[in-house]
Amino acid sequence: MTRSRTQDVDRSVSLRSFGLERFDVRVLWFDHRDLRRRATDEWYAWGRDRVGEVRDLECSPRRVIGTVESFVARLTLRDDCLTGDCSCGWEQLTNFCEHCVAVGLAALAREPAEEHPAVELPAPKPADLPAYLESVGRATLVDLLMGLADTDPAVHQLLSSRAAGSAAPTADDLQELVDALERAGWADVDDMSMLTRSVDQTLHTLRVVAIDHPQLVRPFCQQALRSLAASYDPDDGRRCAVVDAAMARVTEAFVAVCRAAPPDPAELAQWLVDLQLDGAAGKPAVTDFADALGDTGHARYRALLEQQLVEDPDPGDYEAAERALDRREKIFELRETFLARVTGDVDDLIALYAQDTSTNYRRYVGIGKDLQAAGRLDDAIRWLIFSRTDSARRRLHRLDPTEPFGLSDLLADIYTQTGRHKEAARARWTAFEQEPTDQTYFALLQAAETLDAVDYAKDRAMTFLRTRATARGRNADPLVRILTAIGDVDKAWAAAHEFQCGGDVKFLVATRRASRHPEDAIPLYERKVEEKIDRKHRGGYSSAARLFNVLKYLHHCAGTEFGTYLAGVKVTHRRKSAFMEILAEAGL
Repeated sequence: MTRSRTQDVDRSVSLRSFGLERFDVRVLWFDHRDLRRRATDEWYAWGRDRVGEVRDLECSPRRVIGTVESFVARLTLRDDCLTGDCSCGWEQLTNFCEHCVAVGLAALAREPAEEHPAVELPAPKPADLPAYLESVGRATLVDLLMGLADTDPAVHQLLSSRAAGSAAPTADDLQELVDALERAGWADVDDMSMLTRSVDQTLHTLRVVAIDHPQLVRPFCQQALRSLAASYDPDDGRRCAVVDAAMARVTEAFVAVCRAAPPDPAELAQWLVDLQLDGAAGKPAVTDFADALGDTGHARYRALLEQQLVEDPDPGDYEAAERALDRREKIFELRETFLARVTGDVDDLIALYAQDTSTNYRRYVGIGKDLQAAGRLDDAIRWLIFSRTDSARRRLHRLDPTEPFGLSDLLADIYTQTGRHKEAARARWTAFEQEPTDQTYFALLQAAETLDAVDYAKDRAMTFLRTRATARGRNADPLVRILTAIGDVDKAWAAAHEFQCGGDVKFLVATRRASRHPEDAIPLYERKVEEKIDRKHRGGYSSAARLFNVLKYLHHCAGTEFGTYLAGVKVTHRRKSAFMEILAEAGL
């Protein structure tokens, strides 16, 4: 993700020192398209309905934090990608929950519009900061520090403690904090917000102390990570998500401490391998510590992983066999990440895959991308063709029911990159057959355009979709979604009723044709209202209230009575006091 306007910097800090106090310039690293890609359509819609509930929104160059109800959602920039975590825990299953969407949309709404930025500051040039600070007057320095203290709690606490002559926290004080964090990690799953609050408190103190005493803080960061990893429960999806989010935040703080007080690289490598293999949590990753490890640490880390042996258990001991398989897979994944993301050695990576014939079918696409990134396009094509053949063999023998996601798309990209447009079009068709979506459909048409065969591709795709819808019962959703995406809304509506489609797809089409056919859209909007109410929390009730405004307009256009419908809803749900309050606040 890249932004075209300025660097990803929040320049609101200390602007008042330069006479720019009336401007609040924030440049986020994501936009609406990134949120749509990360969330499912349903979760995005739910999040959009809850933007007004976002509280305590904070934006920084690499993180956005906000609260929705009692849940804390964080959006972060990791490896040039938008990632999200939330204390609700559900994003573990859906990748990006409604709270993350709501916080992201709220941040975008706060940001100045791209077309009319409040002020455009040039990208800062490298400067000799010590020389500059020595050259300015005392009043300017005071103004700069007060500006930082106003926006950064850690700076404020540090300056306040120094001004009061307070002593820095002792090792015993820090130990007490980390012990409290460990206890919070074992809190009941229904009170996992306790862990989030404990992480906030611990990190705030550690960051302040690390400004002057990074070496003192470093072992407590390591201890905090070990404690969090120990509280990880792979059978509890919600706990996994919350612990993962907590570990990501502590890891980020620990990495900053390592920059200020570099540890022994070999010792850091040993600690990291022990944590990754002993803890069930997926964090931290070796990429987080790439700079702190350096060449010495990288060599030690790789050697430690290659020395790991997993003994074959007794064939009759099922649990031992499962543990051995899990450990073998974890070692493999750690080595894979190291080779792919740290050393970038494609040949070593392929040799690693060749060692694991039981699982490498899931890594076909990864090897293809590695070869493509290395500029070895012919090797990538040969590898992907072999992969597709092997994948077909696995499906034939029921070893794996589907082709690895993205394999045909990647092959088509590389074919296009090398000017082999016919082969690219064939690969796009395969990708469309396997996963008929608006994205694969438009990619197919783009490939066909190079061959002047767009009309042929359209006809073939529509024939395939209608045949698929007819033959497979409730499998017309792709046909209806694609017809809607290309603007054939009436055909989409007809297909939605000719075949069996899901309610969400019918509602999607109804929203597109509501203004011209309100009488058709009203029943689907009313059904959506009931779905929102059935969620039985204030977010769902607020969403239902907003849909009532649309229904009021649709009833007016259709010449039907909205008041009678609304009165019936109130009678049906009269015992839901929170819902009644929200309707009253909305004037309904």
